[in-house]
Amino acid sequence: MFAVVDTETTGLDPRRDRIVEIALIELDRRGQPVSQWATLVNPDRGLGATHIHGITTTDIRYAHSFERYAGHILATLAGRIIVGHNIDFDVAFLRAEFGRLGVRLPAVSTICTAELARSAGFRPFTLAACCRRLGIENGRAHSAAEDAMATARILPRLADLQSVRVGRMLALQSARSASWPTVELDVVIGCPRT
Repeated sequence: MFAVVDTETTGLDPRRDRIVEIALIELDRRGQPVSQWATLVNPDRGLGATHIHGITTTDIRYAHSFERYAGHILATLAGRIIVGHNIDFDVAFLRAEFGRLGVRLPAVSTICTAELARSAGFRPFTLAACCRRLGIENGRAHSAAEDAMATARILPRLADLQSVRVGRMLALQSARSASWPTVELDVVIGCPRT
C-alpha cells in the first residue's frame, strides 16, 4: 500500500544534481515494513555534498548508475502511495533521473511526514527533530536507508493509518490504475554503504 522513499543527492537542484543513494521500504496497510532495499548510485559526476551525506568516491566504486536500478525502483513504486519526509524533494529527483532515461513517471499519490508533523504542531519538523520528539532512533542521519526507516517509523505515529487509508482510498485507486512505465529489470541487488 505504501512505499517509503529517501534519497541522498549531489545537491538540491534535480535538473543538474543526481541521486547518489536511494532507499525504498514497502509498508503494509498498518504501516509495518514488509521489504526494504537501499543502494548507492554512481552519479557519473562529482559527489557534491559529501560533508552532508558522507558518501565518498571509494564508497561508490562498485555502484552502478541509476539506469541499472530503474526497473526495480519502478516495480517497487508502482501502485503504491509514496511516503517521505519532504517527499516532493525525492519525487522531483526521481522524475529527473527517470526523465534522463526517457521514462516519464505518472502522477503519484504521496504522503509527506514533514507535512504531517507540521500539521501536528511540531516545531521544528525536520526528520531529526521528529525522531527526537517521538523517541525514534535514527542511526545515521543523511543515510538513505536510515532516514527511510526513520520515516517508516514516524508515519504510524503521525498519521492514523485507518484515516489515511480511508481518506486516501481514491488516491490509492488512482496509484494502482496509473499507467506506470516499465524498464528492463537489469540489476536489483544494490551496492550498500559499508
